[in-house]
Amino acid sequence: MNIKKKVIKISIISALIPIFFLGTYGYFLVKNKIDESEMEKIELMFHSQKSEFNLIFNKSKTLLNLAEILVSDYDELKGDKQNLNLMLGKVAADNTEIKNIFWGSDKGRIYTSNTNLPIDYDPRSRPWYIGSLRSKNNNLSTITYEFMDGKRGTTITKKVYSKDGIFKGVIGLDLNFCGLEKKLKEFALGKKVTIFIVDKFDSIVIDSEKNNENFLLIREYMENLFPVKFSKGNYYLRDVALSTDISRIKIDTPKGAVIFIKEYIPELELLMIGGVYEHELTETAHKIIISGLLFTLLGLTITSIIVNKFIKKLDSHIKIINTLIREISLGNYKNDEKKLLEFISEDSELNAIRKEVEVLQTNIEKRELNLKNSAITDCLTGVYNRKGLELCLSAAKKKYELFDDYNFSIIIFDIDDFKKINDTYGHIFGDKVLKLICKIFIENTDKNDQIYRYGGEEFIILVHNVNRKEAFRIGNRLRKIIEKYDFILTSNLEKLMKITVSGGIAEYERGLDIEQFIKKADVLLYQSKNSGKNKIIY
Repeated sequence: MNIKKKVIKISIISALIPIFFLGTYGYFLVKNKIDESEMEKIELMFHSQKSEFNLIFNKSKTLLNLAEILVSDYDELKGDKQNLNLMLGKVAADNTEIKNIFWGSDKGRIYTSNTNLPIDYDPRSRPWYIGSLRSKNNNLSTITYEFMDGKRGTTITKKVYSKDGIFKGVIGLDLNFCGLEKKLKEFALGKKVTIFIVDKFDSIVIDSEKNNENFLLIREYMENLFPVKFSKGNYYLRDVALSTDISRIKIDTPKGAVIFIKEYIPELELLMIGGVYEHELTETAHKIIISGLLFTLLGLTITSIIVNKFIKKLDSHIKIINTLIREISLGNYKNDEKKLLEFISEDSELNAIRKEVEVLQTNIEKRELNLKNSAITDCLTGVYNRKGLELCLSAAKKKYELFDDYNFSIIIFDIDDFKKINDTYGHIFGDKVLKLICKIFIENTDKNDQIYRYGGEEFIILVHNVNRKEAFRIGNRLRKIIEKYDFILTSNLEKLMKITVSGGIAEYERGLDIEQFIKKADVLLYQSKNSGKNKIIY
């Protein structure tokens, strides 16, 4: 056993040592790929934020179209200004991304739900109005400026014309970036560098933290990189971002190198910038190698403990298996079946025994299933018996109570003068008649309907979603088929016999128990018997 212990220990350690060195080598080999993967994740986050801005822009475009409908036919002399203000305010109130919706008419009037504007407010002198008029875009234009509350924001505007093509002014909406700004504060790329968004004139519109220093750092870097472009004046960071293929900027700072990435949002003419310290990108790789070392050491320790315990128990397990095999050879297999299976794995030589045990278990389950089916099946005809009828009727009753659109009926049949048939032609022929009638029922009813031998020569058919009248048509059709059927008395077809059946119909009604329900049909059956037979009564 000492040899076994040494061989197992040496094998495990020999396997773990290469894993350790391969892991270390792999770390240095794929370090750059890990850095690139981290940057791709950050860029993916940026794309996600860009999609959110696009959604806001598309919603804004829809709202401006709605506002255009409201004001295009508005008559400033006769129209209800207060009502129009309320309608514009309602559109803005239903959208959290929209701060305010307004219309500045060509006559210098402002229409908005914002009551904080000064009395002499002339929209024609405002940046959003002037910017829209100067815009070459006939549909939508954007402008970022300082709102009345002192905060900078973005306004989307659109020129409005009447149906006759007469200019009526400019409609616009102020975007509310409070929700996005809050989200960006939670969306930090690193521990110290965050995200900010600038407009086309290098003004910070959204800032998750105080990023003025980062913005100046980037601008200074870009001015040094493209001195000719910036020396011409009126050249902004967004212009550089659009005119160059630079997607990432690496800037050395006293605290370490920072990698900045950008994402342009063309619909709103905004530039999203964010950065992360370079050492934070490699943090994941460092954690991987440290975790690998720790898990390797932990694995060695745990493996050594497990191997020692396993070796101690190995001899006793072998003895147990030998004992179990001897017991099996003596016929005492079932007593130790579970014990045996505990020590047999898929790759064990004893796995064949385990499979045979599983086959045995499967066969037992099949026999149990056959016994259950036998308990609810009539052994002569192969249809359900009385026990099966009770189970199915109980299930149908529960379904009826749960669903308003479900109903069911039963058709009870009795073979006319069956005792006389048995007495005259014998029980063998009588059994043959029972089988043939069941065959007729099976071949001429819906596959969802169930057939039961209720007792002796009585049969019940359970029909689903069928009322009393429809059940009568089914039962009467079956009665006629049986009436026309030739029951053969002899194999040479010399003697043929006609047999008829009588029946009763019952449709289930709320409150009836199973026995009352069957009795309801049974009463009608005996009425048909007493009134001449070979008929169905409902």
